[in-house]
Amino acid sequence: MKTLARRIAFAAGAVFAATACGFSAPVQDPPEEPVPFDEVVGLWENGHGETVEFYADGTFTADPSSFSERIGWEVPEGKFDGTWQLCESIYVTLDNGDQHRGADCIESDEGEYVETDSEVAGLGGTLLFTEDEQIELYPYQLEDHTRSEDYYVKVD
Repeated sequence: MKTLARRIAFAAGAVFAATACGFSAPVQDPPEEPVPFDEVVGLWENGHGETVEFYADGTFTADPSSFSERIGWEVPEGKFDGTWQLCESIYVTLDNGDQHRGADCIESDEGEYVETDSEVAGLGGTLLFTEDEQIELYPYQLEDHTRSEDYYVKVD
């Protein structure tokens, strides 16, 4: 089993948006092994110094994301709260057996992405995991690509 620092690369780039027709923008492959719930819980920080802290009760506290601002969303001033859930897979299996990137979250104890919900647009939607030397989380948004400084890494 890989260590947390080697397993979780939360790439936080294009902040969380999912549509009924699925993830159409390019995304990185998820980790080979799903990320356990307890490895998500804690404080994550991106290259801009913005943070999101996921709590075991399914809530989070975050700084507004500069990514959200960059794509034209109105973002709150100061920290804000919301809820989150760990989702099993970014893929759905179609009736013919083919797999397609989909936006339906099936909540799980280990997964490939985090779905967030908040009354403000400063963070909210979908954060995908990617596997690298460490696990990172990246915000997912259909029309704007993430940059390396948008990726979140776990700091505690």
